[in-house]
Amino acid sequence: MNILIFIFLLLLVLSLTDFMFLRQRRLHDTIYKIAFFATYFLFTTKYYYGGDIALYVPFYENVGNMFQQLKWGIPFDDYFEPGFWIFCSLMKTFGLSFWMMTVVISTFYFYVIYQLFKKIDSYKTFALFVLVIIDFNLMFAEYRQSLAVCFF
Repeated sequence: MNILIFIFLLLLVLSLTDFMFLRQRRLHDTIYKIAFFATYFLFTTKYYYGGDIALYVPFYENVGNMFQQLKWGIPFDDYFEPGFWIFCSLMKTFGLSFWMMTVVISTFYFYVIYQLFKKIDSYKTFALFVLVIIDFNLMFAEYRQSLAVCFF
């Protein structure tokens, strides 16, 4: 079974509890936290996935140490935004692999979503399900766009 279909089905089942046990606030909060952690974990463990992976990996592997690059000038690529180049160069400076860089992006994205969902009083699991259905590609394969959403 495809991991995306597994995530969709898991969130569908867990989001149904938002409508079944209407007066069980603690149960809803617990299920939401389980659903959120499972979603975060499953989307973060992806490994070399996406249509743009053929562009992202060589770009990341060729980005140099940030301090060395600043010394010689920043060679901004026409395809990637300067902010993404700086982010990748910073991650490369810390010695992170491409996969660890995607973990950082995913963690940042889900942290922002978690903070945003704190403002929702009820039906959080259903809201998470709707967000995943609408934006699954952003969470799964679009690294630059995910960073842009976080900063927005």
